[in-house]
Amino acid sequence: ENAGCAAATFIRKTLSSVAGRHFMIFCGSGNNGGDGFALACILQEQNIDCTVFTLSQHFSEDSAFYAQKACKMGVKIQPFAEPCLQGFAMVVDCLLGTGFRGGLRENYRGAIEAINASRAYVVSVDINSGMNGDDGSAELAVRSDLTVTIGYVKRGLLTENAGRYIGRLVCADIGIVLEKEEWKV
Repeated sequence: ENAGCAAATFIRKTLSSVAGRHFMIFCGSGNNGGDGFALACILQEQNIDCTVFTLSQHFSEDSAFYAQKACKMGVKIQPFAEPCLQGFAMVVDCLLGTGFRGGLRENYRGAIEAINASRAYVVSVDINSGMNGDDGSAELAVRSDLTVTIGYVKRGLLTENAGRYIGRLVCADIGIVLEKEEWKV
């Protein structure tokens, strides 16, 4: 919920520069998808129209909790089947988080390609889907206008390769305190 609130804060700041108020949120099965479902709940409470596209019917515990909450609130949730992305003011990428490694499954590849082909303003939450959070490598990743990383900036977001995918990078403080041991490179 904190991640969804943080993303909503930066999205509200961006609204004035985006034509339209219809949002599309792509949610994966893990906790990054949970961030997206939590964001959908917040937007729904603020009377901002959004549609959630899912790529799986199986969710992590947090993701399932917020998916159910969003459904009860009346958020439009549907499976991704390469919809036309025209008419959406903003696309929010909550497909894959910092744990992503390796190659993309075909349905995720299709979703990322659709996001990249859209003319909408693109926001990635925590990290651009398809990018390795440790080293910034990516065969294919979401190209965002804004990346709202949660808690702290991931090492991979600071690499030269990440610069190909990230327009603007902001860090949303949600109260995570790192121990000194975790700062060692």
